[in-house]
Amino acid sequence: MSVAAIDRRAVFRALLLVAFAFFTYMASRPLAQAETHTFVISKNEGYGILDCLGGEKACGQIVADAYCEAQGFAAPVAFGTAEDVTGKSGGTAPAFHAEPGAFIVTCTE
Repeated sequence: MSVAAIDRRAVFRALLLVAFAFFTYMASRPLAQAETHTFVISKNEGYGILDCLGGEKACGQIVADAYCEAQGFAAPVAFGTAEDVTGKSGGTAPAFHAEPGAFIVTCTE
């Protein structure tokens, strides 16, 4: 064996070790969480979208999709009355103040 052959093997092993370490590090990192934003819509808003967001109407998903898109977000995560949305999230207190009867649309990127 020549010295050049040994050096190539050592370099190859070092590169494999670096690649393995890099991929191990990347695999152990937590996945990025998509940013969400919650919009509070007053019950007195007056555009008629609240007719669909309240209750179990089929047009609710369509209105929530359009509302998120109009605000620059991709899709709704949750929508409905403030009581309904906080109930779906495990009953935790919302991070926003909503008047009674207000509607909530939570959008994600």
